[in-house]
Amino acid sequence: MGAVLLLLCVGCGYDRHEGCELMLSERAFTLHLGRLAEYAVSGVPLPEGVVIEGRVTANDLSENFYQSLVLEQDGVGVELRLALYDLHALYPVGCGVVADIGGLSVERYNGVLQVGRKGYDFSSGVEPVAPRSEILRRVAVSEVVAPVEAHNCTIATLSEEMCCRLVQIEGLRYEGEEEEWGSVDYGNNADRVFVDSEGGKIIVRTSRYAAFATERIPEGVVALRGVLYCDEVGEERVFVLKLRDRDDVVGS
Repeated sequence: MGAVLLLLCVGCGYDRHEGCELMLSERAFTLHLGRLAEYAVSGVPLPEGVVIEGRVTANDLSENFYQSLVLEQDGVGVELRLALYDLHALYPVGCGVVADIGGLSVERYNGVLQVGRKGYDFSSGVEPVAPRSEILRRVAVSEVVAPVEAHNCTIATLSEEMCCRLVQIEGLRYEGEEEEWGSVDYGNNADRVFVDSEGGKIIVRTSRYAAFATERIPEGVVALRGVLYCDEVGEERVFVLKLRDRDDVVGS
């Protein structure tokens, strides 16, 4: 790792759901997020000493993202899998993060690049990094919190290259009968279909454990903001949006 200033969390109240004082790391990134796709294709573990950097666009604050930290750098997103609860206390949305990912694996799952431990034969994507001591050694804050802007787009302009980016889509209307974001009879996620004026469709996926899962889906036209994924639903490949919290529903 070298002599670097790591993120210190002494007295930060992590287990009490409080924010930590951000101690900035001077570690510099060695690999742009745009290069990670090469390792996903090859399946080769990342070389030792590889450090990535990005600004946090999503974390587990609302519990709609589980053991995941979403980073973005120059329009490229990646999902860093970390086996911690309350990641938002350590890495709030808008802060810059540097992560030593040497020896870890990169896989594409639901359209996004994930970084973590090599998955098992039955795994979906990579496995989260653990234990906590290793996460704190690998992942540190590099920049103070700054506003995070979503990329404005339409359903028609979405592409798989945009997966894992924070996007905002306007002019959407809910098409369905369920009233709540996350109510589901089985499984952990509920899918809600939204449509635009051109007939384009996008799925909004909400964990049944999300803080806003039981809130009512608004009527009328809204703009939705969230992290973009894609998935196979039946025989169709569709785009999926995961909201970070209720504030990502604009205009309701």
